[in-house]
Amino acid sequence: MVYEVAASFLASGIAESFCYPIDTLKTWMQVRASKAHLSKCSQHRNFPAASAYKYNSIKFYNLPLKKRKEYGRRRKTTTELVQKVIKRQPSAFYRGFTLNMFRVSGQLSMIMMLKAPICRQITSVAGSRAIKQPSNKNLHQPIGGSELLAKVIGSSISSVICTGFFIPMDIIKIRMQADSYKKPIERRYSGYYNAFRNFISRNGVAALWTGSAPKLGGAATYYGTSLPGYETAKSILIHDYHLPDTISTHMMCSIFSGMLGVTMSQPFDLIRTRMVNQSVANPKYKTSTQCVRHVLKNEGAKGLFTGLLPRYGRVGPWQVIFFVVYEQMLALNPQLLEV
Repeated sequence: MVYEVAASFLASGIAESFCYPIDTLKTWMQVRASKAHLSKCSQHRNFPAASAYKYNSIKFYNLPLKKRKEYGRRRKTTTELVQKVIKRQPSAFYRGFTLNMFRVSGQLSMIMMLKAPICRQITSVAGSRAIKQPSNKNLHQPIGGSELLAKVIGSSISSVICTGFFIPMDIIKIRMQADSYKKPIERRYSGYYNAFRNFISRNGVAALWTGSAPKLGGAATYYGTSLPGYETAKSILIHDYHLPDTISTHMMCSIFSGMLGVTMSQPFDLIRTRMVNQSVANPKYKTSTQCVRHVLKNEGAKGLFTGLLPRYGRVGPWQVIFFVVYEQMLALNPQLLEV
């Protein structure tokens, strides 16, 4: 157990170091999508003061091109923004990385440590055969329906417990990411300590758990589908299709589990990002439900999946790197290879 927890901690840290810039880009897209209205239009020389309120309520991309040029500046596209950041300060892509690395590694290690005992307890209460701790031996055996359900529930419960503990770190990470593309003088925080101190002094300690409902829901959905999805896919490929237990098999299973987890949890991630990045003193959304209604009304159902591809572009490689490194580290322990 200790070896597997250490392996998951190290593997997640390595994966995070490669994929963090994509997560930063995803946060930029989600935050900027919520600001798709005309900015400073009432200060434009050709914009009537009496019409300021009317046009401020209209989404920027719904205006004709002629009016966009007349009443406001065109927002930079994501490509233009990335090019600007690379030219000005490439390190902005890793703003908040150290804090997030310890959050992700610690959180996933705890989930891997708690998942198996919870699964065994669930099957014990249900009167079924107890699920053994996942190992190479077990992955060669087919997974039954009741066992799969127990793994889904166990992964969801353990992820909710562990994610709730690390939510404050995620709060600060998102807020530091959200303005990392700005000039250093325009940023809200100069570092981790300054971010925690200013945030608590202005909003209180309880505000560190702002938007915890969508975060916990997203964690339960993501880990409840991706971890059992990986184990199930690996069991099927090895047992039913007789594929060897090699790196290529691990990569196929991790790609599948990453897409499954990201698709199921993307709406939670988007709502969480917008809830966290807003002003606590004067919030745009008072509840997660209000945020969902606002997104559906102004952006449609597809708005809930804004940033899906960049997020999968981050989670997909993350899953591949994590599971490949994790499986290779398990293979170094002879005790885990005993049949």
